[in-house]
Amino acid sequence: MPDIKSKPIVVETETESAPVVAQQTKGWKIFGITIQIIAPLIWVYTFSKLFVFDIDTYLFGKYLPQFAHLLAYKFLFVIGILAILIAITGNKYLVAGITYIIFYPFIIVFWKIPFFIYKKRSWEMAFSFINTLISFFQDFKFNFISVSVFIISVAACLFSSNKYVLYVGCIGILAIIATSYIRRFSLVFQPSRVFVAYKKFFPGVRKVLASSFVLDQDIKGIPLELLTDNQKQTWISNLQISVLHNRLCLFIARKLSLYQKSKFNLLSYIFSLFRLMFATIIGFSGIFYALYKINPLNFSPSGAHSYFDFFYYSFTNLLHGSSIINASLMASQTAYMLEVLFEVLLFTLLVSLFLSVRNEKYEEELAKVVSDLEVQGSDMEGFIKNEYSIESIAEALEVLRDAKAGLLGIILGITKTIE
Repeated sequence: MPDIKSKPIVVETETESAPVVAQQTKGWKIFGITIQIIAPLIWVYTFSKLFVFDIDTYLFGKYLPQFAHLLAYKFLFVIGILAILIAITGNKYLVAGITYIIFYPFIIVFWKIPFFIYKKRSWEMAFSFINTLISFFQDFKFNFISVSVFIISVAACLFSSNKYVLYVGCIGILAIIATSYIRRFSLVFQPSRVFVAYKKFFPGVRKVLASSFVLDQDIKGIPLELLTDNQKQTWISNLQISVLHNRLCLFIARKLSLYQKSKFNLLSYIFSLFRLMFATIIGFSGIFYALYKINPLNFSPSGAHSYFDFFYYSFTNLLHGSSIINASLMASQTAYMLEVLFEVLLFTLLVSLFLSVRNEKYEEELAKVVSDLEVQGSDMEGFIKNEYSIESIAEALEVLRDAKAGLLGIILGITKTIE
């Protein structure tokens, strides 16, 4: 006779495990919400402290001056907090949280933005994002070197007290800002390398995958029903790859045409201008602060000034506002005039060139890319007719339907979008 007393034990184990799973799920949800709030705050704090404003020193000095001396031990304080969190929550939350915070900018660029675009189903936004990424990686070497030199130079101006290091920092900042402006001017009149990449992509794919398009001589020209099962599989596989290439050429051409009409490309221009403006403000605030540390008489009225005073001074200079300090010696006045010069270049020449010459060239180049993609699509259609003895793409689709090709769903979805 079976022992029925053992059954409640199984039921209790299952019912007891459910709250545990629910509690773990709830814990991860709370962790997810918390880290979503903490990560951007930490990055904003870090960026602000490095380049804009020493916020913790200001807050402690204003509201808790009796504890201001403890800021010297904040690194030890952070380590202590982490140790407490490990003891309370365990390693899994802490490791996940630290990893998420460290890679937060990459998560934003490579996950959150693409996912947002996917939810919006906006191909115009998608192409704007893709073009920005292509442009960034095409200029990766220049971007990496210039950003590295710029950050090091600004840090030298902010944290060094050595006169020679401060001068080197100022020269480094001016060199990077001037190079960035010159490069931006030159790009206005050059063909867009993003569109060059589009033009080369599909011909490059066709060249690399040539064997996936062309039929072997032993099956070319033979009716499909006379082929062996293996030969049929190869024939269908090559046909669907060829049709997919044709559909993608026409699909990208259609979406790029809509992208051209949407004027989303202006977003990249605006982003470039804001990036130059922000770099100019940050760079010259570092230069002004370095000149102040070299000789406080460079600015009037004399007295103690923080870095934020010079950030504010640089910001108001660029936007024609009033400031609490003014340049009073030749070195600081020269730096002031240089910032005004870059302001003129930024807000007159660059804006007018970007919104007229560059935009006109952009539309012409984009129209050429669309035309080239349509030609490539038509060329692949002619290749399919000749290689597979098929009268049209519609007939090729029917053949793929009958064969229940693996990529048929994707091909039909793209075809529906094109038509």
